[in-house]
Amino acid sequence: MRSDWRSILEEVYRGQSVGRSLMHLNIKSDVTIRGNVLDIGGGHRQTYLDLMRLSSAERFTVIDLQPSPRVDALGSVTCLPLKSGSIDTVLCFNLLEHIFNHKAAFHEISRVMKPGALLYGWVPFIIGVHGDPDDYYRYTPNALNALLSESGLTPVVTKSSGGVFLSTFDLLRPYIRGRFIGKIMRVAGAATALSATWLFNRLYRDASRLNPASCPTGIWFIAKQGE
Repeated sequence: MRSDWRSILEEVYRGQSVGRSLMHLNIKSDVTIRGNVLDIGGGHRQTYLDLMRLSSAERFTVIDLQPSPRVDALGSVTCLPLKSGSIDTVLCFNLLEHIFNHKAAFHEISRVMKPGALLYGWVPFIIGVHGDPDDYYRYTPNALNALLSESGLTPVVTKSSGGVFLSTFDLLRPYIRGRFIGKIMRVAGAATALSATWLFNRLYRDASRLNPASCPTGIWFIAKQGE
């Protein structure tokens, strides 16, 4: 727990949200890169690449709607410019909330995955409206499991991360301004949220309301294509 706290506080100090910090923790613990890797929508903020062993990838392809030096091909997740059954590992972080036709997105991801391929994903839950260019949905774990199954994928992990105190801080964080004082205030706010979570769990036997699933900052999920 101490290492997780330190990681979150360090990232908040550097300007990251708690949500993205939690996503990074899940990536560190769960993601295994292999074969042909597809990163969907990762052209802008690939803050997670240093957390992965990219040397294990035979090929790493980034697809995004907007051109940038990191983007290998332009395209939408609802119509991927890739052959069916060509991908071993799919990364889909902070993207699905921006897709209106999300069923088409899940089916396209499923289509390009090889048998046995893995999809790693993260969606925010408690977060302000953020257009990129538009913002359409928030997903519960039940919704993600249903959409994954409907597209032909098998949910392996669907985990809520964060909780009410961390989610509350993350909503306030963008309004805490300032390069120096702002950094100190943001770190202090995150530390308070982490401490409040720990204290509540220590003081109350029934801490079900504090379970991350009741007020998640974000949802981490892994799904597998059938063999």
